[in-house]
Amino acid sequence: MKSSQLVVEAPALRRAIVKLLGEQAVPTIAIDYERAAALGGNMEHGIVREQGVSYNHRIARVASIAIEDGGIRDLAGVRIAIWSTIADVGALKILDDAAIRDRAADVLSGEKSSDSLVNTIRAAAVLDTTRHLHMTTLGVEARRAYLCSDQYSDLLSDGMPIPSRLKLKLKHAVAMQKRLLAACREGAADA
Repeated sequence: MKSSQLVVEAPALRRAIVKLLGEQAVPTIAIDYERAAALGGNMEHGIVREQGVSYNHRIARVASIAIEDGGIRDLAGVRIAIWSTIADVGALKILDDAAIRDRAADVLSGEKSSDSLVNTIRAAAVLDTTRHLHMTTLGVEARRAYLCSDQYSDLLSDGMPIPSRLKLKLKHAVAMQKRLLAACREGAADA
């Protein structure tokens, strides 16, 4: 029997799903994982990794952050997190479940939302990107501009309905990246 992509690429996510939702949720998540991966959900544009170094795939990271730090506890929320990793909103049309499709599209739109689930999943994806920003091919100024973008000020604002643990981790990741950028600037000044 062939192992699913979820089992091969994201065994920790599979275990979290079993613990949270039971074994019966795994087939649905495995299908969503494979379909989202086929649509580019695991693509990490501009990230440079050392060859041969293992890493967690993007879909698994974002879904795990949504579960662990965002407090997502239901099948629909996990599915939305998985589908929110694809870059092309138009590709969501393959989803038969309109509720999952529409909320994933809301996450991907980047528009301000009062929906706490949409904001939580958006924050999970932004946290994942922020944690890997130092590995990108973006220059120092482009990384600085990214960290100063509206999405950060929106997500980190006091009134934004995001779980406090997730907001704290996002603030910490932004601060770490800003320190790295400051060190890059100081290193350039010393040269």
